[in-house]
Amino acid sequence: MRPRRALFTENLRDGYAGKFRAQLAARNAIDPARCAAMYGVLRDNGAWVTPTMVLELVDSSALRSPSFALLRSDARQFCTGTVTAIAAAPDSLRRAYYDRFRQDIATLHANGVGLLAGTDLGNPCVAAGSSLHEELAELVRAGLTPHAALATATVNPAIERETFLSAFF
Repeated sequence: MRPRRALFTENLRDGYAGKFRAQLAARNAIDPARCAAMYGVLRDNGAWVTPTMVLELVDSSALRSPSFALLRSDARQFCTGTVTAIAAAPDSLRRAYYDRFRQDIATLHANGVGLLAGTDLGNPCVAAGSSLHEELAELVRAGLTPHAALATATVNPAIERETFLSAFF
């Protein structure tokens, strides 16, 4: 059996298709009992997860999104190349990866782990404002109710900030 590191390196040579295969293989190899224990530790310690789904769940439709039109022309050129490379991965592989990513977020939420909306603003492929709307829509696609998704951008950050600040004051 080849070492995992070698398999991961081989997959990365295959562009985004390789990345998706490597991520799926890693996620499918995870022991559910160990994950449940980890979720409990995260929840019990008040940890917050920011999935930034907007950057992970991309296909060619991103080039037609309102957010894409808001980017600077040099950023649009860069992002077109990135999105084209991602879209080159087989649809079935991309869908399997996206479905698993959403399932992981839903599992975190179902296990009481706090979620915060995030978009990695500052990345050249992320437009301020509209990307947050897209992130909230992705959280709903992952199984959160619209109320719970909205809380990831409003109530949850306020709770996290209050908890963080109370540790110092």
